[in-house]
Amino acid sequence: MICTAGLNRITSLISADLVDGRAGTGTTLPTIADTDLETVVADTEVDVTAITSGTTIAVSHVISSVLGNGSDLTEWQIRINAEATQLSRVVTAAITKTAAIEVTKITLFEVFGQ
Repeated sequence: MICTAGLNRITSLISADLVDGRAGTGTTLPTIADTDLETVVADTEVDVTAITSGTTIAVSHVISSVLGNGSDLTEWQIRINAEATQLSRVVTAAITKTAAIEVTKITLFEVFGQ
C-alpha cells in the first residue's frame, strides 16, 4: 500500500516534471501506447501551469489569440521531463482556432494507490 504521504510525493514529482502542452488536429482516439500527437500544430507548444492539491494536479494549457490560428484543434497533449515525454493525450470535439479566441485546456490528474 502506498500511504497518503507517498501519493502526495508522487503528485509533487509529476507536477515538478511538467514541461509543456501542445495541440493538434488528429482525430484517432487515444490509446495507452500513444507517444505523440497524431498531427501537431507547431505553434501551440507552450509552457503549462499546474496547481496541486493533495493527490490532484490541475494543468492549464493556454493557447493565446495569436497561436494556432486556422486550425481545427481536436487533440491535446501534456508533456513531461527534458525529453518531452508524453504524459497524456486527449481527443475532443473540434475547436476552430481564430485570432478572435484564446483557448484554455485544463487537464486534471489524480494519483491513486491501494
